[in-house]
Amino acid sequence: MKALELHHGTKDLSFDGHRDLRMVDGLDEIAQALRLRLQTRRGEWFLNTEFGLDYGVILGQKAPDLFRVRSEVARTILEEPRVQEIETLSLQFDERERHLTVDFEVRVENADLLRDEVILSV
Repeated sequence: MKALELHHGTKDLSFDGHRDLRMVDGLDEIAQALRLRLQTRRGEWFLNTEFGLDYGVILGQKAPDLFRVRSEVARTILEEPRVQEIETLSLQFDERERHLTVDFEVRVENADLLRDEVILSV
């Protein structure tokens, strides 16, 4: 599958040096799809209110219950149909900066291993 490439930090469309839109495919496209799922608050996208991560398990708590957060992150990752299983999943909460770092390795549909890190502002 191919998709328009989004800038990691801003989520704006990416352009090459000739002002053409960049495309992503393969593992890069799946990684981008997972980042979008994790960085979208469930209920935020009006076309699919079930899409995304339930930030309610993270927000408003000085020290969130990482077991609940881990379950919600895993559920969100596994909603991507091309993900077969989660090999590793680690969370690190930075209380001072209010960031949750999610490191994961997932096995995708063609048995490839995809590794990525997503930083969520909470």
